Amino acid sequence: MKSEELTQILKAHLLLTHNKKGGIRADLSTTDVSGNNFSGLKLCGLRAPSAVFDRCILVKTDLEEGDFFDSSFAHTDCRGANFRQADLRGTRFHGAKLAGAIFDGADLRSGRIIRDDAISNQADLSSAELENADFGNARLDHADLSESILKKANFAGATMTSVDLSGADLSGANLSNAKLKGAILNGANLKGANLKGATLTGVDMRGVDMDGVDFHQANITDAKIDPPISSPKGDIADVLEQHQTWLSSNGKQGKRATLAGADLSRLDLSKLDFSAAELAGAKLAGARLRGCLLANCDLSNTDLTGADLSEADLRGVKLVNATVSRANLRKADLSPLILKPRKGSTEGEILPSDVSGADFTGAALTDAKLPRAILKGAVFDNASLVRADMEGCDLHDARFDGANLAGAAN
Repeated sequence: MKSEELTQILKAHLLLTHNKKGGIRADLSTTDVSGNNFSGLKLCGLRAPSAVFDRCILVKTDLEEGDFFDSSFAHTDCRGANFRQADLRGTRFHGAKLAGAIFDGADLRSGRIIRDDAISNQADLSSAELENADFGNARLDHADLSESILKKANFAGATMTSVDLSGADLSGANLSNAKLKGAILNGANLKGANLKGATLTGVDMRGVDMDGVDFHQANITDAKIDPPISSPKGDIADVLEQHQTWLSSNGKQGKRATLAGADLSRLDLSKLDFSAAELAGAKLAGARLRGCLLANCDLSNTDLTGADLSEADLRGVKLVNATVSRANLRKADLSPLILKPRKGSTEGEILPSDVSGADFTGAALTDAKLPRAILKGAVFDNASLVRADMEGCDLHDARFDGANLAGAAN
């Protein structure tokens, strides 16, 4: 559509919204208006099914009660936009900026388009910035909110059956009275979220960060929840303390940790330095290893199911045949490790991370660094590798069935 024609259509619509003579409701059905700036305009009641608003600027635009069925807002700046009571069925917001946007009462369920065949499109808000967004009482059944930033967002009373929240940051979000039956939450962050009166029947919440979450007034019938995290005690605590002393004294005091085959499941080991520790075959299922130093560690054949390895230093790690399913490796660093040069040499050996044969099914590797890693035979089925750096990786026989590779570099 030519800019002059679009300007005239919007002028007539603005007259209507301001109750002035000559107003006509705008109809942008199936129209491509990509790249336009609609900031601050009062466009409530706009009719635009199957329209394309990609890369537009809609900052604080009033789109209340608009018809955007099957429309696209990919990579659009919608910060502070008002979508209250809008028809957003099947709408795509992939990569959009939606911080502070209002979706109160909006319909974001799957949209069904009748052509020769019946096609059902999910509302796609994956990887969107939605901090403080208002989804109160919205209908989000089957919507894709994976990897979105939803800090302090309001979902009070929202219908969210089978919504995909894998990898989403819901810290401090209000989910009171929300209906989350069948929701996908693997790798999500629910720290400090309000779940009073929420329905989570049958939801798999293993590996989800739920610090400060109170489930007493939520319906969690048949939900799968990890047992509580605990601090290391007894002999394990002594071994870890001796290892820290050994590292800080360059081996002159303390003792190197030998924990091969040890059971460290559900322990809080955050930010500890495990450099040079022997951990092959250890049981670390559900362990909290946030920000840990695990460079050049042998973690072969370890069980890291549902473990939290976010922001961990895993340079030069050996994860051969390890089980890392449903683990959180967001922003983890598996880059090659450059070792100190030996005497008589000016260059240190470059040690790539080796995860050959490892099972990362359903793991969250968003923004992880994996350059030149050995991934031979590794399984990444249904894993999130959004924006992961996989440049120069050995991918021989690696499997990525159902994996999200949006923005991944290879």
